[in-house]
Amino acid sequence: MSGPGQRIARWVTLGLAVPVLAMSSMPVVRAQPGILPRPGIYRVGGIGQSFELSAVTATTMTTRHWQTETPEPPPAGSGAFYSVGTARLLEDGVTWRMLNRDQEGWCCGNAVELEFKATSPTTLTHLRYRVWPLSDPQPGPDAGWAANPPNEFVRVNPLGLQIGYFRVDQAFEEGRR
Repeated sequence: MSGPGQRIARWVTLGLAVPVLAMSSMPVVRAQPGILPRPGIYRVGGIGQSFELSAVTATTMTTRHWQTETPEPPPAGSGAFYSVGTARLLEDGVTWRMLNRDQEGWCCGNAVELEFKATSPTTLTHLRYRVWPLSDPQPGPDAGWAANPPNEFVRVNPLGLQIGYFRVDQAFEEGRR
């Protein structure tokens, strides 16, 4: 049996044909229904933001978002933002919408809503966002969205050690002879 991006090859030894799973070289880059992000801290190198996902279910999760690349949010009064909220899975089955509110004592006093897709259990792709003051009502469903360059948020481990992930199309390349 083969699935998308896979083919079955035959390995013949001593007259026996044995099925061997072979992976094609097509990269897996799009989100598919049913991929749930793993709980943990996610970061994008160079933009100084961290996201923590917890209590992940099939349709909801708890989220925290802060403006440092540290395992915990910055201290209150530091001038950096720290927001808490939830994310829910949208009807398309692959897009998550997060709604967080800045916590009292941290920067800005805003609400932030952003959309992302899980392209694997350990990688999120940020799609678009909008921000408005907590004192204002939430904008309408299509108002105020800003497109975001597709940044990948990669899950980090609790010790802060770097984790390397291999794409399926790069994991087992044969050397050229």
